[in-house]
Amino acid sequence: MRFTSSRSRPQARLPFLVASGLMATIARFQVLSLQGRDSRLRDYKHRKAHSKVRSGCVACRTKRVKCDEIKPACRRCQRNGRCCMYSLPRETDIPRISAVTVVPYDCPSARHGTSSTHLIQHMQREWPEIFLFGRNETLVSLFQANDLVRHTMLAVVACHIRHLSPRTVQHRIAEHFQQSLALEEYQRALNIRYSLDQDGVHALVFSAGLLNMVAYSLPGSDYDAAVLDPLTSWVFSERQDRLNWLALQAGLKPLLVSLSAHASSGIDFLGTIFFGPNKKTWALTRMGDQALQLPPLWSRAFNLASPNQPPGCDVQTNSTDEILRLPLLVLTQLRQLDAAGPHTLAQLQFMGKVDARFQKMLFERDERALWIYGYWFGLVCRYGGSWWCRERAMRDYRAIRIWLGGLCLGERPGEEGRLWRAMLEEYDAAPFL
Repeated sequence: MRFTSSRSRPQARLPFLVASGLMATIARFQVLSLQGRDSRLRDYKHRKAHSKVRSGCVACRTKRVKCDEIKPACRRCQRNGRCCMYSLPRETDIPRISAVTVVPYDCPSARHGTSSTHLIQHMQREWPEIFLFGRNETLVSLFQANDLVRHTMLAVVACHIRHLSPRTVQHRIAEHFQQSLALEEYQRALNIRYSLDQDGVHALVFSAGLLNMVAYSLPGSDYDAAVLDPLTSWVFSERQDRLNWLALQAGLKPLLVSLSAHASSGIDFLGTIFFGPNKKTWALTRMGDQALQLPPLWSRAFNLASPNQPPGCDVQTNSTDEILRLPLLVLTQLRQLDAAGPHTLAQLQFMGKVDARFQKMLFERDERALWIYGYWFGLVCRYGGSWWCRERAMRDYRAIRIWLGGLCLGERPGEEGRLWRAMLEEYDAAPFL
């Protein structure tokens, strides 16, 4: 058989010939081999029988493709931007908050971002993993009625989805969109905080804590080795905005002071959310109490005087002693907690003891402030459930240790060097207490 073209190309001979009646005379399928110029026929080989794999994720099983079963999200789902699940939620697993999907209230979605409906459905399925505390009817009611709580919780949910599928742009867009709406509502509530009713105060305090979860989450992921490199940490940065992610945390303490009239009801509300209705009083409410005693080594190393203020006093002074003492008191309590739990509220309480003055010391890379914050990061590394700050804690804990090591603190003369050597040993042991 020959082919010609309008451009009078040289006539080309096909590398193989096909007889028109060949296939009709053969009882079974045969395949033409295209290797080389000589054509030949070979038998079609049937696919070897195999058993079906039923342990992959839902998306891979539906498409009947092999799943590498990497958790929390397989590579195929990451590449295609899907939410990876290894089991479908049962109808009985859907809580009462599922009614949120049909309640007609304002719940906008970001253009080109993950829809609010998808965020709410993800919150229904993964509530304990996202918030690290149980569902609460009071909180569900606040979610439905309060714009600040709703946008704040959806921002955390979007952050969690982005954490599971870090390469999906839609999740990042939704996270920034919900966070911006939450911050607008947060600023509006701050402007009228003295006239808020009890529910408004609860919504404000609760949202302030959750917004810090979003702020602490790294923009990258645990799959990005460059983001987890200690040398990429703010510790080694010269940017003037390197601590902007701490802005919300620095405002927690003044917020709590300004709402001191509602302190008792706020403690009961947070206790109900984080520990259930039967545990309104718990030991962590006394975190930062001046009556608690610091480890003698810490007091000597940081040259802290004996406290002379009454228990619970929160007087604003410029004393470096006070700036350091309050976070250290919380660390004294935190290191006694069982490593099995995430202790979300305990971590938020540490944030409430770190104010703008401490942040200034961090910005100036004061070795005492760096040790305190790095030690807290080390304790956070012990709490396996703290997804929202695990990557930052691991990275910055190592970064601060490298920085402190570069200062040669243990080589300082006399007692100061000996104390710093002991403090660095405690720092190294923080994740393993």
